[in-house]
Amino acid sequence: MPVVLVVEDEPELLHLTQGHLTRRGCRVVGATSAEVALVHFREQPIDLVFTDLRLGGMGGDGLIARVIAARPDVQVVATSALMDELDRVQDQWGRRVRYLLKPYRSADLDAMVAVEVGAIGAAVPVR
Repeated sequence: MPVVLVVEDEPELLHLTQGHLTRRGCRVVGATSAEVALVHFREQPIDLVFTDLRLGGMGGDGLIARVIAARPDVQVVATSALMDELDRVQDQWGRRVRYLLKPYRSADLDAMVAVEVGAIGAAVPVR
C-alpha cells in the first residue's frame, strides 16, 4: 500500500484529498504545513509527496527541495491555483516534479494516482 503525504493548508481540501486517496488504496498522512510535513517525512516511509505550493513558513517550494535532497527517489506532485507558480516549479525541477492545477477534479486526482502510485507499485522511477 503506497504511503502518500498530502500537504494542504485548507482543512476541507486536505480532508477531501485524504479521503479520495484512501479510497484509491493509499495510506495517507496529512499535514497543514511544510514544517509538519517534513517531520512526517522524516519519521516514516513516504512514497509520494502531494503538496500545495502556497503554504506559510517554508512553503511548498522549500518542502520539495528538502524532500528531494533527503530522498532523491521520492515522487512529488505540486499543486497550485496559479499557473505561474507551477511554471516556476517546472522550470526548477523539470519533469522530476509533476504538477496539478487547482481546482482539480476527482478525475484529475485519479489520473495522478494511476500514474504516480502505479509507478510506485511497479518500482518505475519518475522521469
